[in-house]
Amino acid sequence: MITTKYHSASEIGNNAWKISESGMVNCYLLLGNSGALLIDTGIGLGNVKEIIDKITALPITVVLTHMHPDHAGGLSHFHEYYVMKEDFAMSYSFLSMPVFSRIMIKMSKIKDPIMPKLFYHSVRHELIDGQMFNLGGRTVHAMAVPGHTKGSAVFIDDANKMIFTGDDINISLWMHLPGCTGMKTWQTGAKQIIEYFEKGYSGWDGHSEGQQTEEQVKTTYHLSEELIQEAEEGTLDKKENFIPNKDTFHQIRYQPKRILQ
Repeated sequence: MITTKYHSASEIGNNAWKISESGMVNCYLLLGNSGALLIDTGIGLGNVKEIIDKITALPITVVLTHMHPDHAGGLSHFHEYYVMKEDFAMSYSFLSMPVFSRIMIKMSKIKDPIMPKLFYHSVRHELIDGQMFNLGGRTVHAMAVPGHTKGSAVFIDDANKMIFTGDDINISLWMHLPGCTGMKTWQTGAKQIIEYFEKGYSGWDGHSEGQQTEEQVKTTYHLSEELIQEAEEGTLDKKENFIPNKDTFHQIRYQPKRILQ
């Protein structure tokens, strides 16, 4: 394991690294022969580039699973990045402002935090569904999975049978935030993700301590089916916004009015 003040990196596969930012969020670094792909940039605590530099000197391409402050907070350390066009919307740009990263860091009560810059000038590029990133001897492609945000994406390394799912099928799935899709829309992408688990791919998300499992992603999906059924039958308790409840994992947090969308 490689560590800096706020980050720890562990190798999870063939030249694939999981970077934990003080246990709050995960980034992933995939190395090829001629380049590296950084999936998400963390919440912006300290400088994620410091630990990347301990791992590789290869040129870095930055991609985001989605535009939320805990995944886009470290963008100030990079000149450019890719994200799905659907997450260009003002609501996502607003939510990803560094001030929200700072609020989340303060709430975590990290000792002596180095906060992200309030302003950055990274160049944004549109990420295309199916876009390929050739790192030299390693190719990774993007897949659109609207759900947690309208522009959520996962990244797939077929040769090494790895899939990086961001926040779109976590053990605690947040579908209540501004800009989330409805549960029926989410299910389309979730089914595609599950197919990779059924093929034996290892899964890695934005917050878990370890590897995702097929059982975990299917349990999350089954909860969505239960939620949709209750909404269709009119038996949903509209005073609640968790299934099964806020203290149980696996769970989905939702907006009742968006379940059937």
